[in-house]
Amino acid sequence: MTAHLTLYNADGTVFTERQCISFSLLKERYLPYDTLTAAVLCETVGMPNPVRAVFALDGVTLHDGIVRSCKTEQSKNRRLMQVTSRGFGESLLHNQLVPGLYFHVTLESLMTTYALPHLTYESGLSETNYIYVKESTAMWDAVSAFNYKYNLGYPYVTRCNHLRMTPKTGDTPIVLPQNNVTARSVGGDASAIVSRIDMADIDGTYGQFTMSNPRAAERGIVRVKQIPCDRQFLYNPEDALAYRIAYSNRRLTQKSVSYLGYCGEDLEDAVTLNGFVTGRVSRILLRGNQHGIQTTDTFYFDDFCNT
Repeated sequence: MTAHLTLYNADGTVFTERQCISFSLLKERYLPYDTLTAAVLCETVGMPNPVRAVFALDGVTLHDGIVRSCKTEQSKNRRLMQVTSRGFGESLLHNQLVPGLYFHVTLESLMTTYALPHLTYESGLSETNYIYVKESTAMWDAVSAFNYKYNLGYPYVTRCNHLRMTPKTGDTPIVLPQNNVTARSVGGDASAIVSRIDMADIDGTYGQFTMSNPRAAERGIVRVKQIPCDRQFLYNPEDALAYRIAYSNRRLTQKSVSYLGYCGEDLEDAVTLNGFVTGRVSRILLRGNQHGIQTTDTFYFDDFCNT
């Protein structure tokens, strides 16, 4: 596979580096951005200071994001550039909506609040009655609340910087190459799990709404949270509890497969390895160097993934 890194300077100049020494690309189901780190032999004249990075394998763009750091070192007859970049979906974490109650909300009405570059979103979704935005609420939190009200789901960002609310359906599973598999693992992460949530009513009286988490009980975990009335779910108080418990269960059960090469899978694509796993991929780690490329696909089995 051939890796290309195209970089954009603030002055509008564009240059492409074709000698990639190493790279790592991480895509995660519960984050609105992917993260790229790359080291390339810099052929560009001068010492560039890029603001945007586009990474492609065999002509297919896998990452388009904002450069977080860049360093170019001159050593004898070569210059090595090291770049770290995050996808443009990160802007959903750094922009805040005006606090208040929003009625007849659509994904479009949320996403057009600000002109967010290079970030697209799913179209044709119906509206939800309202969302409530607290002070200092990131757009990602508002989008997540919209998604849960829309279909009890959690949003995710696919290639490249495309925000989705609905599950992918109908695609034929990508078959991983059995002979190239280097490792398999089974596990889980219970570090965020909550055992019970008690919520106050609109008058501030605690204990009026409560919900327990059977997945915590079966593990013998006791973590009780007391929260004020969540106006986001004022007309469906049980949803405020169910949403928090579901989110605390994220990544609870996992399977991972590492193999040599890359089959082109993206987040939530259907993937199968005969006799071990069939599901929609929740985390992808691509790593490459002069020896080739290794892919690690992780499948979460929780309240939002592979339900």
